[in-house]
Amino acid sequence: MYDNFTTAVGGIISKLLLLLLYLNGWAFALADVEESFFYVMELRKHPLMSFRGRPNWPPRWVWLGGKANERPTGEVGVLKEVSRYSLLSSDGLTLVIEHNGSAYMGLLLFDNFPFSRHIHELLRGLRDHSIVEIGGLDISYPT
Repeated sequence: MYDNFTTAVGGIISKLLLLLLYLNGWAFALADVEESFFYVMELRKHPLMSFRGRPNWPPRWVWLGGKANERPTGEVGVLKEVSRYSLLSSDGLTLVIEHNGSAYMGLLLFDNFPFSRHIHELLRGLRDHSIVEIGGLDISYPT
């Protein structure tokens, strides 16, 4: 009897915790295959979209050429290219965007190498999509 009560209470507490997290902008899904949690949330808010504890999205944009350097900030432009970039102590991606007739490059550095590869694969299929649209995509990744 006690074990059933403990299991029921634990299940209720887990559901309430997940509800509270969902209401605060976090969404979780249970994976039946490996019995692990997956974060499911917008790319721009995902906790693994970070480097050394700081969010990495959107990157800072550096002018490559074109009409004029407008020094854009934030989620601007359309993704044209994405490639892997590795340093000794971190893993990253370079993004090239087109914005108002100019090309800009941004660098995304990650602490989590497997997650960086996951994002690389995702972004490779999103060329010619806006950076705003990409930032708003719901993505999942196991914890």
